[in-house]
Amino acid sequence: MVRFGKGNRVYAFDFGTNSIKAVVFSAVGKRARLEAFGEQSLGLVSLDQDSEEQRMAKATEAFVILARHLGMRSRNEKYVYSSLPSSQVGVKQIKTPSLGEEELRSSLLFEARKHIPLKGEILLDYHSLGNSADGLDLLLVATTRQAVSSHLDILKTMAPRKPILDVPVVSLLNAWFLGSESRSLAGNPPASVLIVQIGSSHSQVCLWSPARGFFSREIPLGGFHFTEELRQRLSVDFATAEERKRDRGALQDMQSSSESNSAVLSLALAGPTEHKAVESLCREVMRSIRFFTKDAGQENIECCWLSGGSAADVGLRQRLAQEIRLPCKVLHPVE
Repeated sequence: MVRFGKGNRVYAFDFGTNSIKAVVFSAVGKRARLEAFGEQSLGLVSLDQDSEEQRMAKATEAFVILARHLGMRSRNEKYVYSSLPSSQVGVKQIKTPSLGEEELRSSLLFEARKHIPLKGEILLDYHSLGNSADGLDLLLVATTRQAVSSHLDILKTMAPRKPILDVPVVSLLNAWFLGSESRSLAGNPPASVLIVQIGSSHSQVCLWSPARGFFSREIPLGGFHFTEELRQRLSVDFATAEERKRDRGALQDMQSSSESNSAVLSLALAGPTEHKAVESLCREVMRSIRFFTKDAGQENIECCWLSGGSAADVGLRQRLAQEIRLPCKVLHPVE
């Protein structure tokens, strides 16, 4: 948690596949006030169109534009947070023997390679979840030195020398915990939670319960795949399909109007088999729930919280709620 001083502003950036999002907070007494927020597109129309070098250049340019737009004029800003892309970070709850600090870090490097498949030199961090009868429960986070170096190279253009790097799925879970804090203080036991972050190229499923702890997995499906499926079905270019998806949702179908001689198109909900990407996402979320609850028995999961751009799609939320038999709501961390 940031302890605000007089005049302090906190900048937080989220680097996605197709855009960078940001918020700016300042102190008002003992509370934080949202000063500004923004988004800057990376100008990508396909996941495989640009090389890694081109993506880095576009991300740097977009970051500078967004940072300046939000009032970041100097590299002397004290508080800057940034999230590493979810595809470059692994998070897993593990159990280890109770060891000293040096022994623990040495053993965790082996555990990271075993549980989190990453190529290159691994950097890791962990948080203790407490001791149990058969060992120490840890939340292990691992990434690569290359991923961190590339990210810091972008941030150096505007940010201070030591920005704080965060992990999206952990941040989302913390946001949910903060939002449910008043309920816990009222004496109600904390419920299990399911969070689905629907990104552009990947989606992240996060589950937590008092009995089972933390579980997350990445699903290689997201907004890009919904758009690509629309593009093929509607026979339009990618930009047009993206616009259609944002305006009318991913669960739409093109039908020729039989009541007019002109090329009028009507949109209607399509059947489940016509939306392979959406249905695949629903199945994978359901598989995650089953895996998570198989040992712990029936969990009190109140609802599924959605985040990411596609969370605004009402039709998608309804379809997912129908498939997993849970109400689906949008997670608003600022609230």
